Amino acid sequence: MPPSLLSLSPPSLPNLPHHHHYKKPRTQQQVRPINSISLLRYYVQNGRMQDAHKLFDETPERTPTSWTILMDGYAQHGPAVESRSLLCDMMIELSFVNLRPDPFVVSVGLKACASFGSLHCGKELHCLAVKLGYMQDLFVANALVKVYSTCGCLRYAESVFEKISQPDLISWSSILSGLVKNGHEADALRLFVEMARTGIHFDSYVFSIGLKAFADQNCIDLGVQVHCHMIKMGMYSSFLLNSLVEFYGRIGELASMRKVFDNMLKKDLVSWNIVISCHAQSTCCEEALIYFSTLMHEGTSECDDYTLGSILQAVTRIGSTHHGKQIHGESLTDSGKFLAFNAIWEAYPSAERDR
Repeated sequence: MPPSLLSLSPPSLPNLPHHHHYKKPRTQQQVRPINSISLLRYYVQNGRMQDAHKLFDETPERTPTSWTILMDGYAQHGPAVESRSLLCDMMIELSFVNLRPDPFVVSVGLKACASFGSLHCGKELHCLAVKLGYMQDLFVANALVKVYSTCGCLRYAESVFEKISQPDLISWSSILSGLVKNGHEADALRLFVEMARTGIHFDSYVFSIGLKAFADQNCIDLGVQVHCHMIKMGMYSSFLLNSLVEFYGRIGELASMRKVFDNMLKKDLVSWNIVISCHAQSTCCEEALIYFSTLMHEGTSECDDYTLGSILQAVTRIGSTHHGKQIHGESLTDSGKFLAFNAIWEAYPSAERDR
């Protein structure tokens, strides 16, 4: 259990465990040029965390800005455990120089908590935010909603969200995502409609969340409205189109699913997996085989374990040993796929495999 973030004050430091990042601030007044912050930010933005950490360690005087840049980088790029260590070390160092974290520092700390899924740290920073009077800060409130949603504590997430006087796009997307991921699609649907009434501009991420909730609740009309809005606004990212393909597939509108998929200019493996899986689950197994064959011949994406599992489901349903052997041959080109195929294939009754 990490030390309490609220108890990090100079008198208690001797009893705290030492983290490998922590170094007592140097006493000299040497100040690193401001461009070191720019360079640190550049490394983090490009995912060069090793270079960023090396630069951070060489900085004579660390500021809350440098701490938060590095911590935010590990929250984004991983490993998340580094964010945890940096969070504790930052609180220790700030207490040494009698500085209290500002709202931005607290919000980045909460983001780190969400990245490594620590409800304990999130609650402690929540208490700290209340103590310092930061609950009216939108960045802090949004980060709290994200932490509680990520950790499955929807009651706390909704409580914080409801106290935000003017939720922005991040506020809404965080609570909606948390509801959908934790199986509360009906509540997500209600909030989605409420968000639409506020007039906030939707982005691709919110639309993708909505499409998943619509499919779960079989709200076909709302999904079609989103599709029309996408066309009107020219929203054609692969990420959002994949969500739309999945929406039509899950509600059984396979013709609409195929139309969206076939018109996609850029299809990734996620796109192919969705269309193959939806055909297999809807017992349209011949179509699943056709799409799988097209994927293999086009060579734009290599299949993965999920692809093989979906197509094997189709092969088993139509009782085609011939197709099963062909797919088995495909899996032989990759040892990982071969093991995955064998494990799935052996899970089916031998009577079905021998037909």
